[in-house]
Amino acid sequence: ELTGLDVSSSDGREKLSLGLKAMRVLGIAAPRGPATEPGAEGGRVPR
Repeated sequence: ELTGLDVSSSDGREKLSLGLKAMRVLGIAAPRGPATEPGAEGGRVPR
């Protein structure tokens, strides 16, 4: 579980880093952010 970690603490950052590495090793795709959604290409609005 990677949600709810405190990234301002070193322990939280370490757990998040290990969790993301484990996801890569296991082949679990990370959720995509809003920058990868359709229509977000370079801030341009489709006409």
